[in-house]
Amino acid sequence: ADAVPSGKDEALVLLKQLAETSRNDDGNVRFEVLQQSSRQNHCTIVEIWKDQKALVAHVMAGHTRQFREQFHPLSGSLYDARLYTALE
Repeated sequence: ADAVPSGKDEALVLLKQLAETSRNDDGNVRFEVLQQSSRQNHCTIVEIWKDQKALVAHVMAGHTRQFREQFHPLSGSLYDARLYTALE
């Protein structure tokens, strides 16, 4: 989640709110926002969900949609979402 430099502070507030709210979503195992040290307007969001159903519910949740709407004008690049599965 990259924000334009002038929107960094507002973006960080939105990201913190998203993390706090998302941690209470059903099926959330972990939700962290990591801020890049060298470019503080760049963050990585790490989410772990119990299953695909929980992830889909989170993506469609009102608070997640509200975050996307508020973050979009501050965005410095396309939102890059990648899904990973743990090796067993």
